[in-house]
Amino acid sequence: MSLSKKEILAEMEGADRLSEEDKEILFTGTYAYNLGRSLLDSKENDWKLGKNDVNKAIKTTFCQKAIGKIFKVDADIEAPMSKVVALLKDIERCGEWRSNFGAVENIKKINDINVRYAATKESIAGVISRRDIVVAHKVEERKALYSEFSKSVTVAEKPEVKKIVRGEVKISCLRLTPIDDNRCHYTGIISADFKGRIPQKMVDLTMNTAMFQDIYDIRKVAAKK
Repeated sequence: MSLSKKEILAEMEGADRLSEEDKEILFTGTYAYNLGRSLLDSKENDWKLGKNDVNKAIKTTFCQKAIGKIFKVDADIEAPMSKVVALLKDIERCGEWRSNFGAVENIKKINDINVRYAATKESIAGVISRRDIVVAHKVEERKALYSEFSKSVTVAEKPEVKKIVRGEVKISCLRLTPIDDNRCHYTGIISADFKGRIPQKMVDLTMNTAMFQDIYDIRKVAAKK
């Protein structure tokens, strides 16, 4: 059984002294962590086969939950896990090599939860017009595992702006695990609402294309010496 917001905050030292906005950030980040881990740990038969790039050895699957349709991508990366982790952590430069996202910045940190802002480039996968997001973002790092978890949150520091639609990330997470010293496995999961009247078929196409592109981008930059 999942814990309520009150129960989660009660377990966090100093949470009672935080503003309501910061409490919401802590709760949202913890919720993303708990939901993300359950999805990453879920069994293969919980997911239905999606669109795959056989030539590039990338597999996508999806499942339907209460929050909506959730997409997952799995692929091997021909690079040491430590190198890929370093790429993902360097958010100031990710806009240089990621096709879908430009600016990414950490706004503030509450305990172990970062509030992160990101904006897409001119379009997502060449289909959906520019979007931006603000998420509560949590990292879990161990010797043989690296994971990130995110969910949308509202903060005063980043109000919505004209000409960019504020999207909603219902859940986003990724996990890296080593295969050997020179290879690692990447799993990415996302459920998002782009906002606006976008047909589900268009959302499905965009999500699959964007997930493929993420893998292409990571593989390309990780292959550089």
